[in-house]
Amino acid sequence: MPQPIAIRSVTVRPMSNRVYAMLCIITEVQRTMTVEEAGAYDQRSFGSAYNRKWLEWTGKHFRTTRLAFEEKRMYEGTDVHRKVASLRLTHHFEHAAIILKMQKAAHAAAS
Repeated sequence: MPQPIAIRSVTVRPMSNRVYAMLCIITEVQRTMTVEEAGAYDQRSFGSAYNRKWLEWTGKHFRTTRLAFEEKRMYEGTDVHRKVASLRLTHHFEHAAIILKMQKAAHAAAS
């Protein structure tokens, strides 16, 4: 199982597409929900949101916590731009390296 990664004050755990969809629902669409409303959602992703402390039970309904909003901002605000875009690409993108890798794979498959 993948280990959590600490970034800033938020501990980031890998999330599936269903869990991310649940995060979007509880931060954008429905910030509070009753037990009956919660029953409309996939219980794996809803349970994951609750276990990650993105939701809290108030005694009457579930409420989205500040942690959910922080984690959503972190996921959406992560910058993936290079600091110096003019530098050459890594070896993963060099044409010659890709061709060589394909040739090695083809040779191994033929053997």
